[in-house]
Amino acid sequence: MEIMYNDKLNGESLDKAMVDFNPHILVVRSTKVPDTTINSGASLQMIVRAGAGTDTINVAHAAKKGVYVANCPGKNANAVSELTLGLMITIDRRISE
Repeated sequence: MEIMYNDKLNGESLDKAMVDFNPHILVVRSTKVPDTTINSGASLQMIVRAGAGTDTINVAHAAKKGVYVANCPGKNANAVSELTLGLMITIDRRISE
């Protein structure tokens, strides 16, 4: 298995990387995955959104191309809870003031 990591890819640079690297699986966070990106990956079989929702992925086009789309809902729940409690303490203790 070969893994390519580049968090700077988006738009045309992502499309070019899809052609050059030709991955079977694409994992994104907030990066938009339009139909052009899906079409750029000849071997693309799966797109995973590392987060909740699939609103940044053209799911309908992926389905037409036979590309499975998945996400990871709730995986950041602990981090969100910790941040919420931290902000509550910040407000209570007037730390930001």
